[in-house]
Amino acid sequence: MKVSAALIALAAAVSQVQAATHLLPRAVGDSCTAPEGKGTCQNTSNCAGISYPTGLCPNDPTNVQCCVKISCSTSSGSGYCRSVSNNGCSGGTFISGACPGSSDIRCCVKSSGGGTGGGDGHIDQYSINHLKSLEGVRRYFYYDSVGKKTIGVGHNCDAHPGTCDNLVEPLTDAEIDRLLRMDLQIFETCVCKMANASLMNKYQFAALVSFAFNSGCGGASRYFADEMKSKSFSKICTDLPTTNTLNGLLTSRRTKEKELCQKATTVKSGC
Repeated sequence: MKVSAALIALAAAVSQVQAATHLLPRAVGDSCTAPEGKGTCQNTSNCAGISYPTGLCPNDPTNVQCCVKISCSTSSGSGYCRSVSNNGCSGGTFISGACPGSSDIRCCVKSSGGGTGGGDGHIDQYSINHLKSLEGVRRYFYYDSVGKKTIGVGHNCDAHPGTCDNLVEPLTDAEIDRLLRMDLQIFETCVCKMANASLMNKYQFAALVSFAFNSGCGGASRYFADEMKSKSFSKICTDLPTTNTLNGLLTSRRTKEKELCQKATTVKSGC
């Protein structure tokens, strides 16, 4: 059976298009999967976490690698898990025992003028401990009032599939902090999106994140949007003890949030 010249030409053209498509680099921001979890393809200079040089972003330039951002907490402060051999910890110190994976993956804690981390759009270790004292800590699995499997500082395993699969009871302090930092990210992000959040100091920011963790992102915006717009951060601190206290049930918590909010520091929120 003879094949026409036109069909041969068409097949060749399709083959060339497929080859060209295969050679196109993956766009920065595309998803990727690494041993320590899911991430995105990023320029290595923009990756705060672990970057993998092993072809997880195929066809990209060598400076675009799979970046997995995992928060970590230590007694020396908070940071991100990074590879000792591939990423380094410029301006900080590697601390073992706070990150998943091999011994090459350690917590990179940056030096900070405040002495306990923070100033990077995340609350510092002092504020993490403060929040744990307000919320309470459970080292063993339990089921909450609506039947959800829970552990740590109210970490909902059902809402975050896979995050509890490899946990061993009782949880260590590092595991409790890791889960809490994971859960806090949504609240840190929504507070950072409020007007003038970058001008707050790290303890004003931490107090508002604590409020959002308890009252929701909508609550933080509803009660304090005007103060944020007018940069009245000190007023937020003084108003906390009388804001959304559930008829006095949360007055003690709000008073402690006020004390955190008024803690002196020159370090900004980092939003």
